[in-house]
Amino acid sequence: MIFEHYLNSNCGPKKIYFELIKKGVQKEVVKSFMDKITVDWDKYAQIALERKFGKNIISCSFEERNKAIQWGLGRGFNLVNLMNVFKNQNS
Repeated sequence: MIFEHYLNSNCGPKKIYFELIKKGVQKEVVKSFMDKITVDWDKYAQIALERKFGKNIISCSFEERNKAIQWGLGRGFNLVNLMNVFKNQNS
């Protein structure tokens, strides 16, 4: 339930990991859980970016794209997931 809350709050895997530990869940349990789940992080990164910056984030300028990537990194997404959002939309 806590996992779903953070997932729906535009949080990536790193942020969810640290938030669960901050809530008192043991590191081993969190690591095991995060390894077992199957989440399309590219999809959730795209959803988060579109919620924050709008649907046209994919066709934005270089500066706006960098701003979106920095925001996504701050929300706990991996750079690979964020770059895949832009790469998949451009092909």
